[in-house]
Amino acid sequence: AVELIQRASETLPLLVDQGEADEFLPNQLKPELLEQACQATGYPLTLRRQPGYDHSYYFIVTFLADHFAHHAQAMGLQAVAEGLDASMATKRCKRCSPSCSSSRDAA
Repeated sequence: AVELIQRASETLPLLVDQGEADEFLPNQLKPELLEQACQATGYPLTLRRQPGYDHSYYFIVTFLADHFAHHAQAMGLQAVAEGLDASMATKRCKRCSPSCSSSRDAA
């Protein structure tokens, strides 16, 4: 990803969620390198570090709607993005992490 950022001719905003309890974080993922590359090139990046989350299905599903809304907005589909944000704001998986806030947990 760092190489792609350094060579990018287009700068579409990036949204990255990273679980801080991810076993691949220190040796493989290294989001700090992506963050540094984006800062050096002025590439727009939102890097959200999520405490208590690993690399599991529950982590991914918890933040998936945020990413759908992010892409919809980038494609100019504001109404879709707002609808996703509104419909998913309270639908979060209770099993994903002990650090989930209760306002984001789903039944």
